[in-house]
Amino acid sequence: MAGITLTPELYRCAVNYVGIWDIKMLYEQNGRWVERMKRWFQNHVLDPKEDIEQLKKTSPNFHIDKIKAPLLIVHGRRDYNVRVEQAETLMDALDEKDIPYEVLIKKKEGHGFRLEENRVELYTVMEEFFEKNLSKP
Repeated sequence: MAGITLTPELYRCAVNYVGIWDIKMLYEQNGRWVERMKRWFQNHVLDPKEDIEQLKKTSPNFHIDKIKAPLLIVHGRRDYNVRVEQAETLMDALDEKDIPYEVLIKKKEGHGFRLEENRVELYTVMEEFFEKNLSKP
């Protein structure tokens, strides 16, 4: 989401695949993997408690108005790394701004699709999305 919101001129379309929409929201969740990611973010990107201005510059949720390209949102309901609430709040924000999007959320998937039938569906949906949005000049 950082790409399509921070450098929108580079994108003709984008796929948010189990991605982070709101960095602060990510910091508010718990879990072993999340704790490691928080430390990495604090050391390499920002600490959202300490650097509010950098958070506003970096977190995609502060830049929704810059989204101009078609967007496909993909997430698993069992994602405990980047929780599905990230996708849900993104969709709410897009709806509020009347920004269109496509979505694929699977009930039995986590952080990345593992079930074969869901992977086939994912790649089919992505292929159709790219064909539709990248075949135009």
